Amino acid sequence: EIPTIRDILETKAAVKKKAETFVKAMQDNHIPVQCEIRPDYSKVGGGTMPEVKLPTYVVKLHHESFDCYRLSEWLRKHDPPIIARTKSEAVHFDFRTVTDDELQQVINAFLHLDESLEH
Repeated sequence: EIPTIRDILETKAAVKKKAETFVKAMQDNHIPVQCEIRPDYSKVGGGTMPEVKLPTYVVKLHHESFDCYRLSEWLRKHDPPIIARTKSEAVHFDFRTVTDDELQQVINAFLHLDESLEH
């Protein structure tokens, strides 16, 4: 399986399902974040498709205690790094390029977010 091809072929519905799974996990575990699923676009990028956009869904996320810049920095420094967009004072997750296993890793990171950001 070639990850780039897999991600390009991922359906919008499959991306939305992963976004819904993430939001439900945040709610079920009482993570102090506000989440909103929104339609957006993923850029394919690269040399052959620099301007190609694919319809997707993102989770727009606000943490109750930490601003988007501190949260984004923490995510990038996480092991493994978690890359998200920062836009309009919020963190935006596009789950198009996230596998089901990686989705669980992102959820697990948020389960330990408060304790690791406070130190």
